[in-house]
Amino acid sequence: MRELFLRYAVACHAGIGLLSECSGLSPDSIRSNSTAGKWWTNGFGSKKGKPCLIKAVNRAQLGLNALDTIKMQNSILSELDILGGHLPLGVGAAWNQPTDQIAFAGNPQTTSIQYVTFFRDAVSKFISGVLYQKRNRNYSFRDILNLIRSRVQGELAQGKYREGYSAYLLTPEQKQYFYGSKFSTNNSTIADRTRQILDNLNHHNILVGIVERMSESLELLQFVLDRDNEQTPLFESFGMQNKNQTAHIRNREETAAKINNPSKFSTASVVVELQQDPTFFSMLQEYVKYDAMIYDKAFRRHELQYDFVVKQKRGALAAQR
Repeated sequence: MRELFLRYAVACHAGIGLLSECSGLSPDSIRSNSTAGKWWTNGFGSKKGKPCLIKAVNRAQLGLNALDTIKMQNSILSELDILGGHLPLGVGAAWNQPTDQIAFAGNPQTTSIQYVTFFRDAVSKFISGVLYQKRNRNYSFRDILNLIRSRVQGELAQGKYREGYSAYLLTPEQKQYFYGSKFSTNNSTIADRTRQILDNLNHHNILVGIVERMSESLELLQFVLDRDNEQTPLFESFGMQNKNQTAHIRNREETAAKINNPSKFSTASVVVELQQDPTFFSMLQEYVKYDAMIYDKAFRRHELQYDFVVKQKRGALAAQR
């Protein structure tokens, strides 16, 4: 998705910031009256106290203008149309702050922020994450299976569950409320945080992408970004189906666009193998049950959004006729 947004920004001369190490963003660091310093800073997790880093493309450039990695700050927002990366929900509030650093025209205005988040089947998401973390290790297929079994059994024995969305789908203010200044979950339970995320899906402007429905998700994304279909070849190259293309051409283009973060083993092959042990697979499903609740809710919202887009497209077609 970062690559898609990057190519889109270059083609459309838009300003894009690709951020890293920013999922634990502190709420204070993006406020106009920040006392935390001039940089966007992590307030939670393993990166606590460290600044968010950014690589940017300036909208004024006709081509790619990759800057060296620099620290993110509010003053850069005036040059950006898109922020990409592992960012928390609510980060768009920084665009709405009437600070001297941001060159608002006339009186400060509230901007319309569109969030884009992709979801994946909970079991596959967890396994894919393990494969990605161990991609540079000389692990055999059996090693991976044993690692997954050991991790799931050990976590459940301690009463812990997989929590793969809290870093991104809780706002910085909500994290501060749930975790407190010491990043301790003593202030809340995973059930509390999951309920908040489900509520956030209802009340924030989130375009819901589903990995298992990639073509539909890219149609949604194009509907938001490229209403006049000027960049259709770009979205097709990342997996949006074109019924006028042959399957051979589609597959070739999708493969060219998707060779990022390759793993030694496929997620699907690991899932199939783990399913051969029904007792453990039930344990695995229990371990990821909160992520599964979020995925199910997101999937339903995705279906509603896609149905809306299809109706809008049909209406536009009828009007043209």
